[in-house]
Amino acid sequence: MLTIILLFRYFSRHPEEWKKQSRRLKNQFSFFAAGKRKVILLILLAVVVCCLNSAAQQMRFRVVRNDEVIGHVLANQVKQQEITSISIESLTKIKLLWGFSINIKQADTFSNGLLTAAYFNKVINNKEKLCHRMQWCRSFYHVRRKGDEDLRQPQPVYYTTSSLYFTEPVNITDVYSPNFLAFGKMRKVAINKYELQLPDGNKNYYSYKNGICEKVEVNTDWATVFFINEKF
Repeated sequence: MLTIILLFRYFSRHPEEWKKQSRRLKNQFSFFAAGKRKVILLILLAVVVCCLNSAAQQMRFRVVRNDEVIGHVLANQVKQQEITSISIESLTKIKLLWGFSINIKQADTFSNGLLTAAYFNKVINNKEKLCHRMQWCRSFYHVRRKGDEDLRQPQPVYYTTSSLYFTEPVNITDVYSPNFLAFGKMRKVAINKYELQLPDGNKNYYSYKNGICEKVEVNTDWATVFFINEKF
């Protein structure tokens, strides 16, 4: 069911790929007799297209602060031929001098390894604080920022902060953050553990087990929290 949902999102964004795969399958299964043929063909399209040349992966993380679970992070990745789509969504509720909630959504799309589109949205206490959109335009990224001027980002991006949830950053030194619209420096600090130096000066730490992100230590100006993979 998860694969079907994620692939539905993918085909919604890429209708030309849906038409291509549909025509392909119709040709392959044209031998069905009339009458029940349409019903059977629709079922085959729904099942086969979702599985054809694709792979879906989902991970869920607990957000922990001072041994208390204060939220969750849901990470999804779908690979369809040369296209990889990654989405990260987190909801965190924190009590300091007062309580507040943080909802973050990130969606990155890669084609043959190159980031072609990115979206980052941050909402605090139901008020939108950030909304960034990036689109690759052959030789640069067109960056749209809510309430600010558009930008041009000339350097191609092949690895973003969303990639860190699904791929251990072996030999990766630069990671792009759609949050800061800038690159951060990545370095290995221990076996299967990496430090990401963020543009604001903070450092996050990513730990991996069997190539899968096991834990993230997130350091901010107001708190340190941990994302813990529920698979471990």
